[in-house]
Amino acid sequence: MRYHFSLLLALGFFCVAAVVFTAPAFAQEIKPLEPQQQPSKGTEKPAPTKTSRRGTPVTVQHDGEDELGARLALKLKETLNSSSLFDVSDKDEKKLKVIIKTMREFEGRPNSSSIYSLVWVYSESEATLKYFLDTQIGLINEGELESTAEAIAAATEKVGARYSYLFE
Repeated sequence: MRYHFSLLLALGFFCVAAVVFTAPAFAQEIKPLEPQQQPSKGTEKPAPTKTSRRGTPVTVQHDGEDELGARLALKLKETLNSSSLFDVSDKDEKKLKVIIKTMREFEGRPNSSSIYSLVWVYSESEATLKYFLDTQIGLINEGELESTAEAIAAATEKVGARYSYLFE
């Protein structure tokens, strides 16, 4: 019993000593609050606001050798960038990624038509695993380039709206 009491007393002494000797180090880190000066009336500046985003951050990633597929990816980027619903960005941030894989429908007939596959994924950052959201496949020819890009942008908006809680 006496041994336990001695041990408890020594432990208490070390705890009190640790608090006493480390308190000055913590006290140096704490700075007193300085009162803010009130601006005079009429010269008040508006409160700074967060930089507002245009819309959902999105990036387009293309993989393919065909010319029509490359033009589709470029047209999609232009369509998304011109929309106020999206913020086309290559920054390492939370964003919606549109991955397009394209190839010629027939190897012997270049620029006639291309097959495309779309995958929408959510990216927390480049260092993390991507989350699958949706997919789509289709066929595109020269005359449908603009309308297909607009249809893909509309589908991207629907995916972004469905999973908008991920960006909060």
